[in-house]
Amino acid sequence: MARCPDCNGPAITIGSDIGDGKCSWCHGTGISVGKSIGRAFVPIPGADVSCTNCDGGGKCQTCGGSGEVENE
Repeated sequence: MARCPDCNGPAITIGSDIGDGKCSWCHGTGISVGKSIGRAFVPIPGADVSCTNCDGGGKCQTCGGSGEVENE
């Protein structure tokens, strides 16, 4: 297994090198500040919507929140 390259950042775990499992678009909050217009996302302050990258779950879509991916 290897650290997920698409997580928001590294996990705060001593002795391991894994990602934090959070969506890098919304930083794990599940909320994006803006509005989806068709397939585009327009940042509009005050228009909070579910993150379109993680569908509001807050988890990294590449690793599913585990912080690790299979070695290639």
